[in-house]
Amino acid sequence: MSTKAGVRADEGLLMMQELDDRLKEQIDKLEHVRLASTELKDTLSGSNGDLSQSIADHLDWLNHLSERVDALQMNTAIFAQ
Repeated sequence: MSTKAGVRADEGLLMMQELDDRLKEQIDKLEHVRLASTELKDTLSGSNGDLSQSIADHLDWLNHLSERVDALQMNTAIFAQ
């Protein structure tokens, strides 16, 4: 019976590690998009007010999403320990 519990714990840990790896990949993708948005915003500053504002709003949303993903990753890491 204890072997079964050990196997389940190992499976749970493996799942958490896989989730952590996927979160890291998503964080990398979000960072890439955030940097591209920042670059685009800087390029377009002064060109078109509406577009610049839209990009700034999107960048704020991406920053908020990045914070949420970071919090989720931290919670996952703590749970995996």
